[in-house]
Amino acid sequence: MDRYIIYALSTVILISLGQVLFKLSSKDLKVENIHDIIGFILGKYLILALIIYIISTVLWIVTLSKMDLGYSYLLLTPHSAVSVHPVIIFAFLSQQQ
Repeated sequence: MDRYIIYALSTVILISLGQVLFKLSSKDLKVENIHDIIGFILGKYLILALIIYIISTVLWIVTLSKMDLGYSYLLLTPHSAVSVHPVIIFAFLSQQQ
């Protein structure tokens, strides 16, 4: 059970990191022609964010297979909203939230 608590908390960190990468990928977004769209889709930040989201989704599914939804969701929600997400945003984007 302890391993799945770590998986749930890792999911929080990975989702927050993915959100920061989505923000970085959209920083200079211009949609004026097909080359801009292809460049955006093939951008390193977007691809990395999607990979991180896939990993976090797999971890979350594994967590839910071994823990009750109510308990695992309690691990996810407060950490994401209060502690982890603002710290990651500040560290990577130098923005205060």
